[in-house]
Order: sequence, then structure tokens, then C-alpha cells
Amino acid sequence: MTNEELLKEIVSLPDNDKNRLERFIVFLKGKHSAANPVQKRSFREEKAFGMWKDREEMEDSIKWVRDIRKKHWRQEAP
Repeated sequence: MTNEELLKEIVSLPDNDKNRLERFIVFLKGKHSAANPVQKRSFREEKAFGMWKDREEMEDSIKWVRDIRKKHWRQEAP
């Protein structure tokens, strides 16, 4: 798609979609901006990390996931 074709498509969008597109473009520009580099950090720094550490069923998380999957996969289609 050429720039001209792309511009025609954008102009033809409803105002609500134009606003969404504008926000998306701002997001992409910020994501790729040299002035705003992405800060890499450890997943251990995330707020949710360790939130289930005190839950009894999480002592063996592999077993817990396996049991959940078995329960889900055993269900028959309605």
C-alpha cells in the first residue's frame, strides 16, 4: 500500500477510529524512540512476582497446573 493509499484509508475512517489510530501511532513512536529507550528489568521486579508464594496449593505448582488441565480437558463439549 502506498503512502497515498494509506492516507486515503485513514481519512475515510470514522472519527472514533481515527482517534484510536492516533493513540496507537503515539504508542509506537514512543516504543521505538531513541530518546525513550525501553528499560529492561528482571521479571522478579514485577509487582505480581511471588503473589502466590504463600498459597498451599502452589507448593507444587507443576502438579497444580497438571490437575487444572486434566479437569479442563476431561470436560465434554456442551
